[in-house]
Amino acid sequence: MTANGGSLAHRASGAGGRSERLLEALVVLVASSTLIGCLDLFHSDEVVVEAPTARQVTARNMAVLDRRIGNYVRRHGSVPTTLAAVVFSAPPEDGYGRPLQLIPLGASSWELWSPGSDGRVGGQGHAADVTWSMLRGELHEADSL
Repeated sequence: MTANGGSLAHRASGAGGRSERLLEALVVLVASSTLIGCLDLFHSDEVVVEAPTARQVTARNMAVLDRRIGNYVRRHGSVPTTLAAVVFSAPPEDGYGRPLQLIPLGASSWELWSPGSDGRVGGQGHAADVTWSMLRGELHEADSL
């Protein structure tokens, strides 16, 4: 018996309980700091998400139109005369905010066209006209690399 009336066995079990609680607290502390460290990896200033370029926006919008025109040709047997026949909302735009153009080339062939960054026919470099056949070729080349 001890001076306060408890047995040595009781004090030992009490000490064991405290050491277990301390061990649990230590495990929680280590786990928490590890988790915070892992979360910090995902919160890095190094991660940069770039907005799509005007050319990428143009390619995406032309790809959607190309599929819709292809479906229209299969249903009706000819290329629509305007994009209004295959567009369900606002007229599709290129990456520069200008309406894309449809150029029917025959009963089952067509071209989609954008005047490029300068908004005028012709041009060179970034100002050059953009066509779907040109973009489709570039995408096909990139896939084969």
